[in-house]
Amino acid sequence: VRSPRRARSIIDAQGCREWAEAKMSLLQVSAGASHSMAVTSRGEVLSWGDASDGQLGHGRVEFGQYLGRDDYETAEVPMAIHFRAELARELIVQVSCGHGYSLMLSRSGRVYSCGSRGNGELGHADWPKQPHVPKRVARLGGIVQVSAGSHSLAVSRDGKLYSWGWMANGPPCRGPMDAPLNAPSVPPPHVPGEVAFLLDAPGAPPPRVTKACAGVDHGLIITDDGGLFSYGRGDYGELGHGDRHSSYRRARRVALAHRVADAKVGQFFSAALTDTGDVYTWGQGFFGKLGHGDEYPDEDVDEAGGECCLLPQRVQGLPPVAEIALGSCHALARLRDGELLAWGCNDAGQLGQGHACNEERHGHPERVRFRSAGEDDEEDEEDEEDEED
Repeated sequence: VRSPRRARSIIDAQGCREWAEAKMSLLQVSAGASHSMAVTSRGEVLSWGDASDGQLGHGRVEFGQYLGRDDYETAEVPMAIHFRAELARELIVQVSCGHGYSLMLSRSGRVYSCGSRGNGELGHADWPKQPHVPKRVARLGGIVQVSAGSHSLAVSRDGKLYSWGWMANGPPCRGPMDAPLNAPSVPPPHVPGEVAFLLDAPGAPPPRVTKACAGVDHGLIITDDGGLFSYGRGDYGELGHGDRHSSYRRARRVALAHRVADAKVGQFFSAALTDTGDVYTWGQGFFGKLGHGDEYPDEDVDEAGGECCLLPQRVQGLPPVAEIALGSCHALARLRDGELLAWGCNDAGQLGQGHACNEERHGHPERVRFRSAGEDDEEDEEDEEDEED
C-alpha cells in the first residue's frame, strides 16, 4: 500500500473475536522491529507479528492452527494475551515494543516483560532465561512510563529514570564515572539501575525525568524543566552535542534552547518537539530524513559521504505540530489541525505519496495523500483486473 487506505476488518482469532464483538477502543499502540502491540479500553493487550523470541507474550503457541497453515512463529492478526497469576488482575495502560521483546506497564506502576534477544533487556534476575509470557520486573515499582529499544528505560513517579540491558558498550549511564562496569556498587546490567546524568554544575541535584525514549544505539530523556538529555552512540551527531563523541556513561544535555514536549529516536538521528509546536532534528541526514533539504549549517560529512547535523536544527515550513514519529530513515509529523506530513526515505512508499522510490529526494515535509473508501474500492478492482490479466 503506497498511500494510506481505510483499514479492513481483521480476521477474528481466539481472544481477538471477543475484542471485536465488544467493540472496545484502542488506547495506545506500539511498533517494534517486527511486531506490534495495542492496549484496549479494558486494559487488555493485543499483539501480532513475529513471535520467534516470545515477544508477543502468548507462550509457546502454534499460531498456524488458528490460521490454517504451517507457520508457527508469526501471528498475522491481533490476538489477546491471556495473562496468568497476578498479572491476570492487572490493567495494562502502556506497551512498548523493542527489538525482539516487549515491555508492559500496569496501572499500579508495575512493569512486565517477555521475549528477549539475550541482551538483558527484560530486567529479570534469572537472565538469560527467556520468558514467552509476561513476567514482572521485580525491582521496579511506581513506574509511569516505559520505553523499549535494544535496551530498556523506565520513568518513576518521583522523576527517576532506570535503565537495563546492553548497548554497544554495556548498560547506558550506569554507575560512577570512574568505576568499571562490574564494580560492586553498580547493579548487574540485566537488572534495573538508576541512570546517571552529567550535570551542568558539580553537586547539583539530578533532574526530574518526565519521559524517555530508548533506541538501538542511543536514547533521549526529557526533564520537568523542558530540558533534553541524550546518551549512547554519537558517531553521526545524533546526540546533539555539537560533536561526534559517544556518551555511554552519562546522559548529557542537548544544546537546545527551547522547552521540549516530546522526543523520538531513529537510526542515527533524533527529533524533538517543542511546546510551541516546532520540530528540531539532528544526526545523519541520509535520504533527507532530517527535513532540512540540502542545507546543513555544520557543513559536516560522515565517512560514507552523507550529510550530518551535529546540533539541533529547526525543520522549516512546518505549521504547529502535535505529534512526531521516526522510522529508521523517515519521519512523520501530525499537525495540530489534523494534517499529516512526512519526509525522508521513500523506498517502500512509507511517506504515503502514492509511489515507492528514492529517485526524488524528499528532504522537505510533504503532505501524506489519504485515499477515500471509494478510491480504495476502485484500486481493489484495478488490482483484481491486473491479476486476471
